[in-house]
Amino acid sequence: MSSHPSTPDLVNLLVDKYHRHLRQSVRELIELAPQWDSFQKQFSGTPMCWCKLLTTWWGEVKQHLEKEEISIFPAFVSGRASHLAPQLRTLELEHNDHRQLMVTLAISVDEGIKLLETLPVSAGTECSSLPQVQRFAELAGEMVEMLNEHINLEDRVLFPLALGLDFSDHQEINPNPNSPE
Repeated sequence: MSSHPSTPDLVNLLVDKYHRHLRQSVRELIELAPQWDSFQKQFSGTPMCWCKLLTTWWGEVKQHLEKEEISIFPAFVSGRASHLAPQLRTLELEHNDHRQLMVTLAISVDEGIKLLETLPVSAGTECSSLPQVQRFAELAGEMVEMLNEHINLEDRVLFPLALGLDFSDHQEINPNPNSPE
C-alpha cells in the first residue's frame, strides 16, 4: 500500500530541512572556498575559483528559494496551484542549472579527495589549511547530495502532487524522517 505525504507536509519538509540546511551550508562553503581553490592550485594546478562561482550561484539560489517560499509554496498549501504550471517549468529549468553546477562541484571534490588521499605526509606542513580543505570537501559532498534530494523531491513529487498529476514513478517519501513509517 502506498501512502503519499500531503502537500503541506512536503512543503514543511523542504523548507525546514532542505532550505534551512542549504542556507547554512552555503555560507560556510563560501568561507572555505578560498582554501579549496588554493589547495587545488597548489597541488593540481587547476583551480576553479569556487569562491566566485558559489557566491554567484548562491545569489541565484536565494532568489529561487524566495520564489518558492513566498509565492509557490503558499499556493500549493492553499490548493491554488493549478495556474502555476508555467512558473513550475521555470523552477525546473533553474533546478537543471543548479544540478549542472553541483555536478561540476562533485567532480572537483572527487578530484580533491583523490589528491588528499595521495598527498605525502609532508604536505601537511606545505598546506596549513588542510583541515579547512577537508571540511570544504565534506560539506560540498553533503550539499550536493542534499540539493539533489531536494530537487528530486520538488520536481518528481511535490510539483506533480500540487498540480494534481500522477507521479507513479516517485519513491516513497517519509515527510517526517524522525518518526517510524
